[in-house]
Parts: sequence; C-alpha cells; structure tokens
Amino acid sequence: MKYTNFSILLALVSTSMANALTDITDANFQTAVDAWVSDESTATTTYGDIKDWDVKDVTTMKEAFNLKTTFNDDISGWDVSSVTDMEKMFG
Repeated sequence: MKYTNFSILLALVSTSMANALTDITDANFQTAVDAWVSDESTATTTYGDIKDWDVKDVTTMKEAFNLKTTFNDDISGWDVSSVTDMEKMFG
C-alpha cells in the first residue's frame, strides 16, 4: 500500500510539474524564442526545453530566429503542421 500511495503521489507531482510550463501559442511564441536565446535557463523554467515545446497551435514563425546567430538547438521534433508563415524564419 505504501508503494501504491507513493506512486500516486509521484504521478500527481509529475503531472503538476508538466502543467506548470507555459503553453506556446501565437501570442507568446516570439517572446519564448527571444527568452530562449537570451537566457536559456530562465526560458527552460518558464517554457521547458525548446526541443520539447508543443508548438502545434502556432501558426506563424515569421522571422522567429532571424538575426539570432547563436541559435543552433534541435527543433526537429516540433509539430509545425499548423504553421502557415515561415518567411525568413532563420534569416
């Protein structure tokens, strides 16, 4: 029984921590990118690791990484199927 209660508690804490991250939307996508490039540690606390961002609801990534010459993180796992504008996304 102790292990069952511990497992339930661990699951609740994990779910709570996952839900604490800010969702990525059109409204905050550029802010999140700018935060990641300027202060990765703080951005990770707010949005999670950039490789894990759930960007499925983002429709524009126009100029998102333009002039961000230090950016070289893996975003290959992003679901960009809703994005309709990637003009100059990387410059």
